[in-house]
Amino acid sequence: MKWFSLCMSVMYIVLGCALLFTTVLRDVIDTYRSGLGWVLVGYGALRAGLWIRRWWSNDGSV
Repeated sequence: MKWFSLCMSVMYIVLGCALLFTTVLRDVIDTYRSGLGWVLVGYGALRAGLWIRRWWSNDGSV
């Protein structure tokens, strides 16, 4: 369970990049595609940054 947050961060970043740089779900999400992609990438990066900061403050014991 301690790695779940990091895995979700990676999944948000991958999904955001898929929306930004590929044609995945183009027929479903068309209007706000780039905005949603950037939001997902930013949220994933924020979660990853917070996870890394917490990991370093606990000396590696998340």
